[in-house]
Amino acid sequence: GRVDRVGAGTTVYVAPGVPHYYKNVGTAPTRLLDVHTPGYFEAFFEEMGVPAMDLARPPEVKLDPDRIVAVIRKHGMEMTSV
Repeated sequence: GRVDRVGAGTTVYVAPGVPHYYKNVGTAPTRLLDVHTPGYFEAFFEEMGVPAMDLARPPEVKLDPDRIVAVIRKHGMEMTSV
């Protein structure tokens, strides 16, 4: 039930089990370093990820919302609309 607006270089801790999301409210592209512990969350990214063939541009991928939700649930997470 709270909103934190943070700037470059900020570290944000989110306790396990706390619903959360990230949103870039600026006009410039953003980068996010997301660190999870304990280390099991990478399996979600490995399954959902797409190899970057050109490191200057993100891959062009059509998102399948049903698949995203299924993979999220498979890895013990929940997703709600915001």
